[in-house]
Amino acid sequence: MAYVRIYFTRFITEARSVTSSAPTATERESIITLVETMINHLKSLKEVLLDAALELDRRMKSTRQTGSVIGVERIAVMAVLNLAHEVISAPKVDDSQEE
Repeated sequence: MAYVRIYFTRFITEARSVTSSAPTATERESIITLVETMINHLKSLKEVLLDAALELDRRMKSTRQTGSVIGVERIAVMAVLNLAHEVISAPKVDDSQEE
């Protein structure tokens, strides 16, 4: 994370030198915090997408094993449709009461 901090501090300083005076310490910290937050969200998004891909792969293998669907594209569509049906049919969860 230190490399990211140094890189964006330099980027902010160079951007400011073109437009106006050097950024204040508060501005640098605010932008660095924002960038670090964005990076953390991207890491968690990557994990979620990987989990989704693995689940889809598992479901495609299961659909293929039934033998009722032929062709990779059709197997993928059937797996996604079944997953979408499960999500839509699942009971709704109130996010505000999870904690």
